[in-house]
Amino acid sequence: PEVAHRRWLAKLKEVIDAYQPDQIWFDFGLGKIPDDFKRQMAAYYYNQEQAWGRNVIITRKNDYLPEGVGVLDIERGKMEGAAPFLWQTDDSVATNTWCWTSGIHLKSAEELVHELIDIVSKNGVLLLNVCPKADGTFPDDQKALLREIGDWLRVNGPAIYGTRPWKIHGEGPNLYDRGRGLGGTAQGQVAFTSADVRFTTQGQRLYAIALGWPEGPMTLESLRVEKAAPDAAVRLLGSSARVDFRIDDQKRMTLVPPKLDADARPCRHAFAFELSGFTLAVDPFALPGSVTLTADKAVLNGRQIRTEARGGRTNIGFWDRSDEDVHWLARVERAGRHTVRAELTAAGGDSRLTLSAGRESVTFTVPRTGNWDDARWVPVGTLEFDAPGVYHIILKPADPAAWRAVNVWQVQLAPEK
Repeated sequence: PEVAHRRWLAKLKEVIDAYQPDQIWFDFGLGKIPDDFKRQMAAYYYNQEQAWGRNVIITRKNDYLPEGVGVLDIERGKMEGAAPFLWQTDDSVATNTWCWTSGIHLKSAEELVHELIDIVSKNGVLLLNVCPKADGTFPDDQKALLREIGDWLRVNGPAIYGTRPWKIHGEGPNLYDRGRGLGGTAQGQVAFTSADVRFTTQGQRLYAIALGWPEGPMTLESLRVEKAAPDAAVRLLGSSARVDFRIDDQKRMTLVPPKLDADARPCRHAFAFELSGFTLAVDPFALPGSVTLTADKAVLNGRQIRTEARGGRTNIGFWDRSDEDVHWLARVERAGRHTVRAELTAAGGDSRLTLSAGRESVTFTVPRTGNWDDARWVPVGTLEFDAPGVYHIILKPADPAAWRAVNVWQVQLAPEK
């Protein structure tokens, strides 16, 4: 084995000396190399930086190199949220292969643009594999795909190149991608929508990138505007059309994009709004450590209560009986007091609910709403958690004798500072 390891090291040194690569990418086989040989390889490569006058990168799978020595690579996968360190996704333009085959199935430019934006917002970079034929040529459909991605970057490069992640990576219905990549992390084969927004930042500018064209006003629910300078402005990258904005009494910002036909828009697939001159904070319920209990994740106790779809969203409805209730299992990451709110409707009149977790409970009033589609955020109160862990959370009528039906979209808990 030692002979093989020495040959491995010698071949790497030969490649480093002959080709001066910007990056050396290792697959899972790196885990089979003894630490001493990996140390020699890393030292030899990184020591070339001074001679070459530029930085170089080693990528690693899993923990095959110590943290800080190599950049973590997640094959066909992603981090669920923004990471405090740089990481990389390696992915292919094809869903089913890394090279050209007769049954190759290419991703669309929109899928790849969305993937790139999502990765960059989470402090990652994308290493994109293309699939040449055996003779080294690239098929026209792949060249067209790359040109379409390039067209998007030509317009929206300021929101991608040289940017840093913001305090949170985004908002919207597909905030945390589902599925698993080969590295054991979230992989996103997700149909993003215009309601999905990703954030990047550069200097004093924040970029809010909508993963689809917003057909109407776009409220950035997770942002809070603490201050707006006299020259504060919002612009759509690649367009001279005016972008209006308004800030409500809750400090939420709503963007009013110009009404542009598809052929008048600056690009396709995703649209970057540049915010400048604002002092911005994050809504506490959008920060890491907050917990969201959605209708589709609830266990419903009763014969009549059930989930339904309203306005394209799932909610808990038909809750007419006072002997029925709602249950969730939730992982709470931080001990301490949490502020709680719920998104509800009560078209039949004011109603009262009790939310409990362990020994803690809080009772609150749901004010009457105009109709069953008029979902509103209602302050619930606070719950105390003694320790991190999994908790059984129950939502039930507070006074069965005075119960009036309520529809439930979600409940959120945010740790207090």
